[in-house]
Amino acid sequence: MPREKAREWDRGNIYPAAPMKKLGAMGMMGLTVEERFGGAGVDIYATMAVIEEIAKRSVAVACPYIMAVCHAGMNLDA
Repeated sequence: MPREKAREWDRGNIYPAAPMKKLGAMGMMGLTVEERFGGAGVDIYATMAVIEEIAKRSVAVACPYIMAVCHAGMNLDA
């Protein structure tokens, strides 16, 4: 994430679709999804590490990532 873009997203409260798609392509969106649902298996430690790294650069990317992987991904089997 370019720093200037991250600042723009954070200041403008903009949903950054491109980085979210990139995280999906990298398999980062499946870290809390069980393998039987097509995810990587539930790995909370890896998920927290990814959240920490994303949040260092942009809250605008970290928040939707948390919503997708934690609130949605962890509740598929609920």
